[in-house]
Amino acid sequence: QWDWEKTITAEDRNLDYLKDTVRKIWKVIRGAGLRAQEMYPELKDSRYPDIPEELEFFHAEEILEMYPDLPGAAASHARLLHRNGFRSAAEAIIRELIAERPKDGALYLHAGDLRIEAQDIEAAREFYQEAVAIDPSLTYGLFQLGQIYESEGDIDGAIRSYMGVLTRGNPAEGVSIRARARLGEITKGR
Repeated sequence: QWDWEKTITAEDRNLDYLKDTVRKIWKVIRGAGLRAQEMYPELKDSRYPDIPEELEFFHAEEILEMYPDLPGAAASHARLLHRNGFRSAAEAIIRELIAERPKDGALYLHAGDLRIEAQDIEAAREFYQEAVAIDPSLTYGLFQLGQIYESEGDIDGAIRSYMGVLTRGNPAEGVSIRARARLGEITKGR
């Protein structure tokens, strides 16, 4: 979203303003495409579609209604809702998906994140534990458990979780780097 929500004023936070901004960006992109076709006529043939003048806007829910069997559509919808501040709606979708696919560890991670944001640490812990039980390679879940244990003063639990991240994860990934840093910090005085 081009960090637009960081700079947009409160009165401009609406769908019409967003559409107007997207139309302005599209006008520039379209102009560049047309200019490229003028400069390079070989780009103006049947292999390349016409560059439409106007954009069509669809709401995520319209897409889901049009393509109900789209793989991952419901989880994507939940992520969009979550990112846009509709945590309860996102969580309702994630809980439905968990009921349908109880062996999908990634869904439990998302549910854990939603519960963390709601400051329901106990429920978050259960979701992260279930995610890692389903798929031990989900190092993000182990890291989140380490954070929970550490915040509760359970240093041994935190160490076990962070060590799990380091033994199961790619050492160059962000979660492994953060786990290594936390491990160094909490074991410094031991």
